[in-house]
Amino acid sequence: MKSKALKMQAYIAASMVGAGLLLILPLLVLGRPQPGAPWDAVRVIVMIAACIASIGWAMFFAVKAYSLQDEYQRERSKDAWYWGGSVGAMVAGPLIAFVALGGLDWARAGLTASLRPTQAFLYGALVPILCMLGGFIVARALPRRPSMN
Repeated sequence: MKSKALKMQAYIAASMVGAGLLLILPLLVLGRPQPGAPWDAVRVIVMIAACIASIGWAMFFAVKAYSLQDEYQRERSKDAWYWGGSVGAMVAGPLIAFVALGGLDWARAGLTASLRPTQAFLYGALVPILCMLGGFIVARALPRRPSMN
């Protein structure tokens, strides 16, 4: 039993570390893009390929880790994704509304820096994803409550 849990943790670690390295590798090989530099098709294609490879790597090891879980762990994980993701999406709602209604102009009044449109899009896309992931992590860490049936 102990070796099964250790193997599952190794798969999870391999999933996260390997996917992260696959995402960083093109930056190490090609270097960081310079602000204002012309569009580079090779860089874009390599980064997209690295992103796809990273997702494939992460999914492969996530499925292997999931297959080692017993029924209780699988149900707990599904429950945490449902409740944590739902609460995370609800938390993202007011944040998105704040930005959509011009809250950043008010909050950024004292700041001189502004975001490029691509950075703003990236940050906006990450808000709900990170809120849902954070909700899952919190829900998974909390002790399981008995069913309300």
